[in-house]
Amino acid sequence: MRKESPTYLKWESIELSEENAVAVLIPAGFGHAFISLQNDTIQLYSADRSGSDAHSYHMNYKDPIIGIKLPISVSEISDYDLRAPFVSESC
Repeated sequence: MRKESPTYLKWESIELSEENAVAVLIPAGFGHAFISLQNDTIQLYSADRSGSDAHSYHMNYKDPIIGIKLPISVSEISDYDLRAPFVSESC
């Protein structure tokens, strides 16, 4: 999410599973999103900031400027994420 970065608006996909036991650290200034590939998935994450110190904003996963390709279609999404702005609207 850092406009000056050479990786700005680029994305990478990592599959986390019970079998591979992978964990991911997402540094400050990086965007992230989750999609469950199975029913009854439990997602656990923590943040290093909260309250007024938590500087965050969101972007629409459908934004063609980002070009995210999902492995499955989205069947459920929160109203918050559904109304997320596109890059041109949020930056």
